[in-house]
Amino acid sequence: MMLSAFVGGLNTLLSPNLLANSEAVECVNVDIASGTLKAVKAPGPGEQTIAPYTYYFSNHWVDISTQVQQTPPTLDTYYGGLANSVFTNGIFGGTAASVFTDSILGGLPTTTAAAPSAVEYNNTLVYTNELGLFKHTGSDTVLRCGITPPTAAPVVSVGPATGQTGTYTYCYTYYRGFDSTESNPSELSAELILANQKANVDVVASAEANVSAIRIYRIGGNLLTMSLVMEVPNTTATVVDGVSDTLVIGDIVPLNNNAPPIGLKYLVEQTGVFYAAVGNKLYFTEPLGNPNYWPAFYYIQFSKNITGLAGTPNGIVVFTAFTTEVVLGSDVSAYTRVVISYDQGCPLNGSIAKYGQGVLFLSSDGLCFTSGASVDLLSYSKLGKVNISASHSALVDNVYYALAFDGKVFVYNLNLQCYYYLDLPITGLYNGKDTLYCRSGERIAPMFQGTKVPYKYTTGIMAGSRYSAVKSYNNVYLRSNGDVVMDISLDPQGLVTSIDLTGNTSHDVSVPQVEMLAYGIQFTFTGTADVYELEYVVEERQNGR
Repeated sequence: MMLSAFVGGLNTLLSPNLLANSEAVECVNVDIASGTLKAVKAPGPGEQTIAPYTYYFSNHWVDISTQVQQTPPTLDTYYGGLANSVFTNGIFGGTAASVFTDSILGGLPTTTAAAPSAVEYNNTLVYTNELGLFKHTGSDTVLRCGITPPTAAPVVSVGPATGQTGTYTYCYTYYRGFDSTESNPSELSAELILANQKANVDVVASAEANVSAIRIYRIGGNLLTMSLVMEVPNTTATVVDGVSDTLVIGDIVPLNNNAPPIGLKYLVEQTGVFYAAVGNKLYFTEPLGNPNYWPAFYYIQFSKNITGLAGTPNGIVVFTAFTTEVVLGSDVSAYTRVVISYDQGCPLNGSIAKYGQGVLFLSSDGLCFTSGASVDLLSYSKLGKVNISASHSALVDNVYYALAFDGKVFVYNLNLQCYYYLDLPITGLYNGKDTLYCRSGERIAPMFQGTKVPYKYTTGIMAGSRYSAVKSYNNVYLRSNGDVVMDISLDPQGLVTSIDLTGNTSHDVSVPQVEMLAYGIQFTFTGTADVYELEYVVEERQNGR
């Protein structure tokens, strides 16, 4: 019997005696794509320091884990108005992401953080993390999406002579000229009666960085709608309004410029609409490609907490811990919901990776795929039920990688349709420049460009055509290059010999004579050698004895 193609990966569902020769019951740190039994390489040299969650955008790595603030976050400013920052040397401080306290269904740790999420749209990187929703313009300027509106109405009083005549009401907004973003208005002022007089309007400046102006609106006199009167610098002041009704700018005050809701997670974009979730609510914007505005009533409520989102051609996939639904339509008046799986959900959004016309993700049963029409549990036929809690995932060159919280990497090679694990000292996985990168130490590093890492590979129990027949196992022939330990186990004896093999040569290993009668044989390889071929000589005993 001969084994020369180590390409089957793991099969832990079937009994070991039923595995194909190319399959294994243990497969860790093996370079499956090479075909031979070969060790993967450790990450290459570390480059720049990065944070746990990082995204490659506009030719450099952007930290989406946390946002450096100029002022400490408070409950008031958290709604959409934390101060913004600019990169220093292109990188934010690499502090570890804090832990969310949201409860996650399915017996998973309640302190597991939702992975920050990011989308690219119109040359802008939009991302959400525990501090809010941000956008990176590609010029190293990071802005918080939306603007918190004024917290109080303007105070108005009669001003100098020669002005407008009528009964007037005022409000004001904050404006950011950098990206033409405007807040919702303040509360309305008290009515002010003027008789050829100007109005004194007391306004309070916004404390948010990058707010450049205050816009003052009024209604009354000849103005039948709340209209823009003037734009003044963002300072606390008494503004004198003497603009004639016939000379006002005329823009109508915005009413749907709500800043993003607190705690948005799982950001995705489809046809210019941004979607994200808080608890059991799916929020969305208008189809204008603008992540700054989230109208207050633009949400869909689900029965369970949402744990992940994904965009597909069939709609927005909404995951809970154990179910999957799809939201169909592209207009607030026409959205519909369809359940596409009652038993497969996605407990942790860190496992979601785009693939083709759908997404790969990890449910509590294993690796799944959906295009928004149905959910397929891919891994069950080889692995049975496997529950992997992943913090990061990446898809590069048709290979899916998911970094579990225990430090191991679950891998599915879509070209070979096989599964295996990596055990490397990494704390993050990323796709950048069509290359798989990792966080090694605190630095970004390309995967598989360092020195060889020891592997462990255990075959199934190979018993030929008759498992019930006793056989005589005599010699094992191995062609390898490098250092490897080969363990030979027989059924039912267990381990019968362990051999250290070195060099670029062929090896002839004899099975101990007192142990050679068995129902089947199994091999375990540990080391870094390239193993090209394994052959063993077996003689079936007459009458099975």
